[in-house]
Amino acid sequence: MKVETEKISPCKVKLSVKMEAEETRPEYAKVFRIFSNRGRIPGFRPGKAPRAMVQKLFEKEITEEVQGRLVRDNYKKIIDEQKLKYVALTSVSGVVFSPEMGASFVLEVDVEPEFDLPKYKKLPLPFEIAPVTDEQVEERIQRQRKAFVKFGDESAPDYVAAEGDLACVDLVATVDGKPLEEVYPDAKPIGSRQDLWLQLEEGQSPLPELVEAAKGMKAGDSKEIKIKFPKTFPQETLRGVKAVYGITVKKIRPSVLPTDAELFAQTHSADMDDLRAKTRKAMETAAEMNAKRKREEAAYEALLKKVDFEVPESQLTTKTDEIIDRMIRDALYNGVSQDALKANREAILAQATEVARRQLRIDYVLAAIAREEKIEVSDEAYDAKVAELAKEFSAKPEELKVKIEQTGRRENLLVQIRNEQTLQFIYDQAKVK
Repeated sequence: MKVETEKISPCKVKLSVKMEAEETRPEYAKVFRIFSNRGRIPGFRPGKAPRAMVQKLFEKEITEEVQGRLVRDNYKKIIDEQKLKYVALTSVSGVVFSPEMGASFVLEVDVEPEFDLPKYKKLPLPFEIAPVTDEQVEERIQRQRKAFVKFGDESAPDYVAAEGDLACVDLVATVDGKPLEEVYPDAKPIGSRQDLWLQLEEGQSPLPELVEAAKGMKAGDSKEIKIKFPKTFPQETLRGVKAVYGITVKKIRPSVLPTDAELFAQTHSADMDDLRAKTRKAMETAAEMNAKRKREEAAYEALLKKVDFEVPESQLTTKTDEIIDRMIRDALYNGVSQDALKANREAILAQATEVARRQLRIDYVLAAIAREEKIEVSDEAYDAKVAELAKEFSAKPEELKVKIEQTGRRENLLVQIRNEQTLQFIYDQAKVK
């Protein structure tokens, strides 16, 4: 067998393979025997037809079967013999076979990127954890109280809408005198609406100007406000657009905050001191997680700053698809419409591709550092991670371990653990920023 290797891009190699006739004859004989024994030829019992007749009747089928078998049975051995850092077989082409001449075919495979290891010791990284103040604890408790708000019956006619209330409004949205949704069809979810219940609270509407406008109004009041959609607005077509919204308040339901006793019951707290202690602990845990994320991001930035390389196309496609699926699930959960997602399809794909490319580069750099420092995942570390995940998902460790291995996720988990151990090694070697 002869193999010619050609690197056609940083992460792709072409292998031109030529197999001599004597190398292919055993496989050809096996396939010929199958067709001779199983092929139906009028006038002959199975296996009794003349060889020349079998060859004439089934030449095409025999050739195609031999071609497939020669590629399937040999491509992994060929790749191993060329000592390639194999990622995926991306194409097979030019497959030719004849019993007299042997076989030839071309393989294209994705391979791991080659790059110089960047500096990873004594990186300046942040380790400070932001302290939690008493004022922040009290503010969080007030937000918890608002989370359990209830709304009273419809207010009296002279009641003025206030922060936290629930207002039923009609909206008429226009751009240059034309309906917003007529000019921008994908704006229907935030265009003219009737009987829209709007909570007068920060973060409860994609257009905070509407919330502010409704505050101070009474049932039956109307007003117009001008809005300029921000440059960060989710619907790209509306960014920078100036619109006029007519708002009419039809009903108001006043907000009723829970008493201390009701708040303690909802949060399973004995008293205010207990609630403050629980709140502080949760905030300190969040502060530690935030500091960890900042440190991790700083490490990634420092590592990638000094190294640049392409990643295998097959891996990039798979990772991009995973990220798009996650982005769409999150967007739908947060109320983004299918129409808005379709309108931003290209932007979503571009963002997901860049995120995927960066994550793959991080994985490759961390893997290279792990090899350099001989960081390996022990059985104990693997079992400890499984136990940690089992606790998180309220499962039994042994059952979860079996499920992970049955669903083919063991390798992904090993990579995750190795990356975590490698990051910890980088942290241990780092300079405090």
